[in-house]
Amino acid sequence: MNQLTPAQLSSIDQMSAEQRYDYFINTLLEQKEIWGLSSDSGWLILPDEGEEHLPVWPHAQLAEAWAMGDFADCQPKAIPLDDWFDKWLPGMIEDGLLIAICPGTDNDSIIVAADELLDELREAGNG
Repeated sequence: MNQLTPAQLSSIDQMSAEQRYDYFINTLLEQKEIWGLSSDSGWLILPDEGEEHLPVWPHAQLAEAWAMGDFADCQPKAIPLDDWFDKWLPGMIEDGLLIAICPGTDNDSIIVAADELLDELREAGNG
């Protein structure tokens, strides 16, 4: 895993949600893993207006920077991209779980359905 410098972290955090989404897709092509947040209770799932979102990031440091306040007990946990394609996305499609892509410290993110993200990643050259 590549470590981000403080300047890179700040730069990514200052991106718009759309820019972070594009960064997420492009970074996955290189890193081959996705980061979520996990605690003793399991993976962090965020409720929002009757829907549930799984927040994910392309770097552990971005996930860790987001895990504050109510989520301070959460730790970044890697999901290999093969598992993401083979297990996670099909399960989320079946469960109707949405994905919050690379939330920033402003809590803004692009929310996508698992099948949409699967199509986007395949189109970008994965899977």
